[in-house]
Amino acid sequence: MLVNRNETVFLHPGEIYCKKPIDFIIQLLSCMETNGNTFKKAERLHSVTLISSLFEHGKSMFVYPFKVVFWETSEVVFPPVQILVVVPKRTFKHAVDRNRIKRLIREAYRTNKQLLWEKRSKDAQQLLIGFVYVGKTILSYAEIEKKLILVLHRLS
Repeated sequence: MLVNRNETVFLHPGEIYCKKPIDFIIQLLSCMETNGNTFKKAERLHSVTLISSLFEHGKSMFVYPFKVVFWETSEVVFPPVQILVVVPKRTFKHAVDRNRIKRLIREAYRTNKQLLWEKRSKDAQQLLIGFVYVGKTILSYAEIEKKLILVLHRLS
């Protein structure tokens, strides 16, 4: 985090940017809502440099239908966990199928992320996670959620 003389707060790309420190605190508190069942843009991993370093330096595990790549960075930023969802075009030719799978994965993560966030918010490191869908068929939401909960338990 960098604060200059104009009291402008900057964080990494895709993170919080505010003109005054009080705005930074307000945005930070709004991201940490009490219900916790939100999936804001800051929680999505979209930085090209972070994505490349995730796949370059990260560790991986396999829980069908996911190949999960994860990496703990040494930076202290909010949010403590950022995720990336990948569905290969080679397996699912139609964009509607890829988008449906990504929607199901994001929804399952959104409703169950507190399993991971409770332990990660106390740590000083940020966790980057990439979910690569390797299944050959579109699974139901219940099956995807069950496997994603298993992954979140292993990561916490």
